[in-house]
Amino acid sequence: MGGQPSLAVADSIPAIVQEIQQGAEGEHGENSVGLWWCHGGNGGLGAAGPRVSSVSPNNILSSTGPIEAQDAIGVYGESIGGNGGGGGSATAEWYADGGNGGNGANGGTVWIRNYYSIATSGAKAMGLYGTSRAGDGGSGGDAFAIYAEGGNGGSGGIAGDVDIQNKDNGRITISGAGAHGIFAQSLGGHGGAGGSGGGLWGEGGCGNSAGRGGQVAVGNYQTIQTAGDEAHGILAQSIGGFAGEGGSGGDGYYVGVINQASISTKGKGSDAIRAQGAGGGGSAGSGYGLVALGGQGSAGGYGGDVTVMNLVSGGGLDALGASSHGIYAQSIGGGGGSASLVAGLVAIGGDSSSTSRGGKVEVTNEGYINATANAILAQSVGGGGGDGSLAVGAVAIGGKGGGGGDGGVVIVKSTGALSSSEDNASAILAQSLGGGGGNGGFSVAAAGSDGLSAAVAIGGKGGSGGDGGTVNVVSQAGNTIKTSGNNSSGLLAQSVGGGGGTGGFDVAASIGKFSFSMGLGGTGGSGGNANTVSLDSGAEITTSGHNAAAILAQSIGGGASSATPITRSPSCWQKPPTRSGPGISPNS
Repeated sequence: MGGQPSLAVADSIPAIVQEIQQGAEGEHGENSVGLWWCHGGNGGLGAAGPRVSSVSPNNILSSTGPIEAQDAIGVYGESIGGNGGGGGSATAEWYADGGNGGNGANGGTVWIRNYYSIATSGAKAMGLYGTSRAGDGGSGGDAFAIYAEGGNGGSGGIAGDVDIQNKDNGRITISGAGAHGIFAQSLGGHGGAGGSGGGLWGEGGCGNSAGRGGQVAVGNYQTIQTAGDEAHGILAQSIGGFAGEGGSGGDGYYVGVINQASISTKGKGSDAIRAQGAGGGGSAGSGYGLVALGGQGSAGGYGGDVTVMNLVSGGGLDALGASSHGIYAQSIGGGGGSASLVAGLVAIGGDSSSTSRGGKVEVTNEGYINATANAILAQSVGGGGGDGSLAVGAVAIGGKGGGGGDGGVVIVKSTGALSSSEDNASAILAQSLGGGGGNGGFSVAAAGSDGLSAAVAIGGKGGSGGDGGTVNVVSQAGNTIKTSGNNSSGLLAQSVGGGGGTGGFDVAASIGKFSFSMGLGGTGGSGGNANTVSLDSGAEITTSGHNAAAILAQSIGGGASSATPITRSPSCWQKPPTRSGPGISPNS
């Protein structure tokens, strides 16, 4: 439940009504070769994706009549920002620096309105498909010289807003695996990676930050039916891009769904409504050299707020296939980047950054919901902290693990009848989960000499767990709630703090006539706090499975992690070997 959302891809399936707008990609920088010094050319900027509907009547993409199709999408709109160009490489005798990558461009807005019936069949043959994708940043160019600096990566672009409204006579009937009734997605561009620097003194370029997702809004006012596996009635997502090395992950943005008509799904893993916001993950940093300092792992992106309003009058949601939810609303903070390996005579591992929190999740339901899995799942999850870096050297200090992100506020208000049938499927599951702290970096120290040698290893500290957010559930009197599976409560509300990260272990060993080694294990991180859980219900609740409470409210703090035991070789003094020869006694 806490994983990153999967991405739906059309795989170049044709569409009956289609508009694709794409910005040009930036040109790549020229490679450069010089005798003493040179500079790689910078990558060009990507061009912004034009707005979808810019060539359609009234600036809105729509069909002009009913659609019936096999192995084709009904209405397809996509805006794509151009990727930034990669930086050129540089090669010289003394000094060279790689060119910087160009920035990715923003995706354009996508507006789709449907007023007519749509019936499609075939895998991924969706009814309405709208997406905005920002361009990725270009990678920095590599450099090779005695002193070499890699180019910096370009930043990812910002995705445009996506707005899809299914109105009037827009009944949607879909049959096919992975074929959603309505699919709306905004995807931020990924940050470009920094170029490498190779030479006597080499320094890698910095990666850049990713772009955020745009706002996603879906309104449905007509019946939707799907019959394939992994075929949701409505799927709406805003997802931040992932960072280049050293940059931060992009934020997810607001996702809002309003439904005022019946939705039915029959396939496995097919939710009636799924709405998700997710922050992109942070990146790693690394370092090598005589004295090596590890780069800091960067932060993940904010999950974004998610709102779902099911305002059906006289109807509701039926999710009848195995493992299918009525409403699945989720916000996930991006995980912090783990700091990478650091190696040198003296190696100090980079710390991982603290990660980002989950957004606010709010669900309002006024219709009935029949589902095999949870009738309503509302969840906010803080991103997990990245691990501190491994340090290897004669003196090695492991990096500190990043702290977990906090879970956001979760609110559920329901006045409709609810039912679920599977095991581990509470009718309402409302959770705010703090992210777990990252583990402290390991340290390995080794030294050897004919004379004096010493090795010191200190493990990194584990990161603290994120806090769980407040959770509020209201189920008004006059409706019924039924579950029939084992471990399936009527109402389950939880605020859970994330567990602390484990302290890094250490290994220290030295060999020599006079040798010394010392190792200190890193301390574990503290657990996150839980928060207030309030639950108000006047509904009639019936559960028939084992270990299935009518109402279960929990506030659970995260567990602290222990320090890792020390592992080291004993310090020792070795007597010099006996020597003999002219003027030297064997016992002198």
